[in-house]
Amino acid sequence: MVKAEIKKKDGTHIIVDGSEEEVKKLLDLLDEGKPASAQKTKKTKEPEKGKMSIGDMILELKEEKFFNSPKSLVEIKNALSENGGIYEVTTLSASLIRLVRKRTLGRIKQDNKWKYVKR
Repeated sequence: MVKAEIKKKDGTHIIVDGSEEEVKKLLDLLDEGKPASAQKTKKTKEPEKGKMSIGDMILELKEEKFFNSPKSLVEIKNALSENGGIYEVTTLSASLIRLVRKRTLGRIKQDNKWKYVKR
């Protein structure tokens, strides 16, 4: 076992006990100015290139002025399927509600059915 005692300029006092290799790695990290926790960074899953989320596809429809007139879930589903996005209505409705809450889209009731419009 190797013991290292480190006093930093900011007043931090570090005592390290471990194998020679572990202490060397820690000292190298401290010399580079990286925090000791830098070794255990979580990698977030990034969407694959070329694949769009449901929300992105809906926003694309909005940019194409699809929502200038009120659209039902079935109309939105059909428009997405034309662009290669095949989703169930239940999945689609959750994404649309999320966009309504963010005030990206609006929602109105016509003929006892919800329809989605641009904001």
